Amino acid sequence: MVTETSQFDNSNRRNRIEVLSDRLVPGTDGRMDHVIIANDAITVVRSAEMRGRVRISGSDVYVGGANANLLLTGLHARIDHVRHLVGDSIPVQGALFLSRGRTTPTTAGSIIIGEDRQVIEMLKSNHCAVPDHLDLPRIAAELDGILLPQETFSLR
Repeated sequence: MVTETSQFDNSNRRNRIEVLSDRLVPGTDGRMDHVIIANDAITVVRSAEMRGRVRISGSDVYVGGANANLLLTGLHARIDHVRHLVGDSIPVQGALFLSRGRTTPTTAGSIIIGEDRQVIEMLKSNHCAVPDHLDLPRIAAELDGILLPQETFSLR
């Protein structure tokens, strides 16, 4: 699924955001579509070909009537991995980008779920609203050396 991260890429310097795309978690088959490093937090992004209304019922999350718990469990594992890499001093959250549709962004714990463009706008406004807190180039360079580009392993 192609996401609209170009909205970040075209203005990331102004918005104090670094984006790493198509990354693999070392030692696993876990894939991250994007890792967004902003001045106040890191957001691990997974894209899904799902559309429809997001509904939370107890501990279950449904998108268009389909259960999204498996996707969220995988995303939580990737968030935990990045949290382990960067330590406790940097907040790490998640975002599940959905296919186009009429979905209002919803939060399930530390994960924002919604249509990609809406979630990107939400993240941009959140990240720009706080003063610089993190050393973006250093963190991006460190994660870039650890979270390998997916094309590195495309010859399997």
